[in-house]
Amino acid sequence: HAAVSGMYQERDHIWRVFAIGSMGFCANFFSWIWIMLLQYQTWEHVGIAIVCSTIFLVAAAIVIRGVRRIFSRFELKQTEVAKKQISGADFLKKQTAASALTAISKENSAANV
Repeated sequence: HAAVSGMYQERDHIWRVFAIGSMGFCANFFSWIWIMLLQYQTWEHVGIAIVCSTIFLVAAAIVIRGVRRIFSRFELKQTEVAKKQISGADFLKKQTAASALTAISKENSAANV
């Protein structure tokens, strides 16, 4: 279907834009830590900024590692998508058959009582 193909094609772009926005937010937060803590101009505040930065960088590394793992596990290749495409008529036939199997009939409801 054309809509599904279009959504698949836009998927990578959407994730890239989301990643760029997230990285921008993180860079902003990282800068904010240093700006807020360096305004006092004491070594204690510099130390706090370094500790916050270290925690931030470790957390970012963990998140990036997890994102890569999840993306590699759930990556859809174009060939896989093309193999799984079915026509609308075939889909409706399968849905009708599944509905017939799960439909509540008088015989099934009487047997369950």
